[in-house]
Amino acid sequence: MNPVLKKALSAPISAALVAGAITAGAAFQINQLENAAYLAQLRNRVVERVAALRSRLEQAINVYLSVLQTTEALILANPAIDDPAFQRVAEALQRQLPAVAEIQLSPDAVIQFVYPPERAEKVRSLNLLTLPGQKNVIEQTIRDGKLRVAGPLPLYQGGIGIIARNPVYLGTADARKFWGFVTLVLDYEKFIAPFSELTGDPELEFAVRGKDSLGAAGELFLGDAATFSGQAITATVNLPNGEWQLAAQPRGHVGGCAVGCIGPPHRNAGICCFDFFINIFERYLGAGYTGSKCDQQNTRFLGPFGLMPGSRHSRTQKD
Repeated sequence: MNPVLKKALSAPISAALVAGAITAGAAFQINQLENAAYLAQLRNRVVERVAALRSRLEQAINVYLSVLQTTEALILANPAIDDPAFQRVAEALQRQLPAVAEIQLSPDAVIQFVYPPERAEKVRSLNLLTLPGQKNVIEQTIRDGKLRVAGPLPLYQGGIGIIARNPVYLGTADARKFWGFVTLVLDYEKFIAPFSELTGDPELEFAVRGKDSLGAAGELFLGDAATFSGQAITATVNLPNGEWQLAAQPRGHVGGCAVGCIGPPHRNAGICCFDFFINIFERYLGAGYTGSKCDQQNTRFLGPFGLMPGSRHSRTQKD
């Protein structure tokens, strides 16, 4: 370029660049404020979704566990209950609750009555204290008299289930006698089916851990363990004498920066605009290029002016 022409253009170009940089800097600051507001809004939305799902899970669990209370009341009214009477009550309960796979009565911890009767063949006369991996839990339940929720786990009868066992005692608190167990077996897949967001939400990825009601210390049984990392939103799903832990993160950000790093769709506009003018300053003033995360966007604008690496008009060529 002609030195005289270059000198004549330098002053107005510098002024334009300064004005542009100031404008870009202001835009960048505005975008930062908008981004902070967006992040707060997004986080609140995730918190609300997780809280609502936690509440629905707890309500569903409590509805299903009411089967145990109803059946226990039946036993206390008639400890010598026979199979036909049990079948009638169990059928009425199961009709309203589709995830109920089985209801069992186990006097002295030995399964005797099973609804539906077609599932009884594999488990009738089975001593619960002989079940692999469950002996200690069952013995503890007999001692402390607390209802416990186990699983999800593979069922002796096949499939995956959630098992709730309620110990039943006869007599008064001072002289009570262990009668046996009322056991509720839920079909795991049918239980979670109404909660479609757990496996197919378009915005959020969910995960649940706490197998055998152990909360954060329990095994993951739904979703990806990475969902619990970073800035995940978590909530406790309360169970009788235990808990599950629920977590959620925006889809596509699991295991990364999650809620704390997501900005509105236009967030990068201010950053790249600011970066655009910094690149121009570096090149126009002869500073060495340091690289930019917005190069891909800026190339379209800077390339024709010889301000990007590789351009046929680059300042690295001789004038």
